[in-house]
Amino acid sequence: PALDLLWAKTKRDGTPTVELWHPLRAHMWDSAAVAGWLWDNWLPRSVRDLLGGGTESRSLYRWLSGLHDLGKASVAFQTKALELAAKVHSAGLPCGGAPARPGEAPHGLVSGIALVDSLTRRGWPVQEAEWLGLIVGGHHGKFPAVDWLDRRRRPGRQLLGDESWSAAREALFVAVTESLGCQLDRWRGRAVPVPAQLVLAGAVILADWLASNDGLFPYAGAALDGYRDGLD
Repeated sequence: PALDLLWAKTKRDGTPTVELWHPLRAHMWDSAAVAGWLWDNWLPRSVRDLLGGGTESRSLYRWLSGLHDLGKASVAFQTKALELAAKVHSAGLPCGGAPARPGEAPHGLVSGIALVDSLTRRGWPVQEAEWLGLIVGGHHGKFPAVDWLDRRRRPGRQLLGDESWSAAREALFVAVTESLGCQLDRWRGRAVPVPAQLVLAGAVILADWLASNDGLFPYAGAALDGYRDGLD
């Protein structure tokens, strides 16, 4: 139940209290849907060809767009709205109060770390998973530092959360991957040129930007019924 209460977007309407909020799961689905529309209707043929073209590349683009905010499933991010974090805490993901120095765990960085973690659990070498983590890690236009995957630089538990939070991020990873039917092992070991990686990163940023328009995607709050069918 806590996964449905994780938030991605809020609107305060001039008061300290959150008036409207959009669930993380909904924003992930919105972003993947936008990516599919952009691939089919807007991205130039030259861009799609650079990414390899075909259904596999389309699926990868939707998958990365769906997972770009995976790092919002963290204590550092959720406690930015304490009244919403309290509901998450009550549902089984311990938050506590706002941690010190939350800026040490920006959600883009956490998204990249979580994505690489999920791939390495599936047998991927870190060096093969890193480029995918960098794409989601840099979705705000600033890519992680060169040594971003060094365990000594990883944000602490007070920012990422305990094992239940790691399990929540893994559950979201699985939900997006299975709903999209993304065949990840087809990308394992591929040498994807850096220009293609940068174009893909830009395309993910665009999908996120459009999916963040609440005129197109009204904030759903706890009403996730319209999203129950997932990423079709």
